[in-house]
Amino acid sequence: MTQTSKFAGQDQVLELLLEKKLLQIIVAAFSEIVSGYTQLSVSADGVVVADQLVTSSLAVGAAIRLSSEQMSFELFLGFPQDLFCLLYQKVFDVETVEISDQNHDFAGEILNIAFGSIDPKFREKGYRLNASLPLVFSGSQLNQVLSQFSGRVIQLTYLIDGRKFMVQLYSVGSLDLTWNYDGKVRSAG
Repeated sequence: MTQTSKFAGQDQVLELLLEKKLLQIIVAAFSEIVSGYTQLSVSADGVVVADQLVTSSLAVGAAIRLSSEQMSFELFLGFPQDLFCLLYQKVFDVETVEISDQNHDFAGEILNIAFGSIDPKFREKGYRLNASLPLVFSGSQLNQVLSQFSGRVIQLTYLIDGRKFMVQLYSVGSLDLTWNYDGKVRSAG
């Protein structure tokens, strides 16, 4: 009996992440980073393959493109407002109740720190990753960017005190974004 893939074309990189056990590296990195910096208990709550990004209740998010010779994929990290503000307060010891231009870049910093944890572990498995600079979105800009999504996605859900945040991995080009690599801008695709 022939096994059929859940993925086709560009989405096969998502299958590679699942098959090569690379996804466990990503799952662990976000749990360890968020827990380590906030001193809150973070638990991975599940991995789901879906046809669309989860966008409900998200107030802030950041995206990054990770590429190697063997694969390229994009990663989106999203938070509801109350959880983002709690994490921000825990890390910076500054009480905040809303997402603003002054604090929303924190979502991108989490992605940068996670990449710093993911990269050496991927290298041990033969994948030298190159990361774009994170793109950060909130408010109506977040909704506009996420509404254009097309493709399959691997959704990683995490819980902190009963509140969820999401890490979602998807194929290059599923969102039409312009990526910046250390000052060199590259379009999606």
